[in-house]
Amino acid sequence: MAIQSFNENFSRNTWQQIIYRQDNTDWTYFDGEVEVPDWCRTMELRFLVEGEGSAWLDEVGNGEEVAEGRPVTAEEEMRANPPGKGKPWEPAWCIYNWRSAWFDRHKAFKERSSRGGIDVIAYGDSITEGWGDGAGRLVKKIKPSATAVNYGIGGDSTRQLLWRIAGGETDGAAPSLIILAIGTNNLYDDVNGGGNEEIVRGVGAVAEE
Repeated sequence: MAIQSFNENFSRNTWQQIIYRQDNTDWTYFDGEVEVPDWCRTMELRFLVEGEGSAWLDEVGNGEEVAEGRPVTAEEEMRANPPGKGKPWEPAWCIYNWRSAWFDRHKAFKERSSRGGIDVIAYGDSITEGWGDGAGRLVKKIKPSATAVNYGIGGDSTRQLLWRIAGGETDGAAPSLIILAIGTNNLYDDVNGGGNEEIVRGVGAVAEE
């Protein structure tokens, strides 16, 4: 679920993700808070569904306005201010405002790790995320009793993965194996970009962490 905001003549727009759900879920209540840009004149609610099955919305409404003067949290500050350009070995949070649920997924991974009982962690970007629980099924062929989790997030570079690890995402977990696939998104010429040797160093930094 996302909000797409447009300016007056539709020459400018931005995506802000409200909620993200993966794998099979039954009816799920959710709410989300987004702050639209000051140039926004029109908003559209976007609902993207991928894969097999059915999905729809029901009882959609807008909530109460946020009280003025509420202190801004560190997370809200990060969501509103993407990090500047850095090297692939320098941690940074998610840079894309349409992926605002990135922080929520980070929190969910932290909560799962805190419960322990994890033998294998699959870590990385969309390539890893796309495996779903496939990594777990593969591991179970080798060790039937193993419990595997998938901590891949599409769009992540070495910088986001370093930030997530430093943010306690594996605290409480004691895996005997970590499957890592990261670095592809450092190839783009954006704030996460880098040359070949720099990306190798970034991947090495993730491995060290």
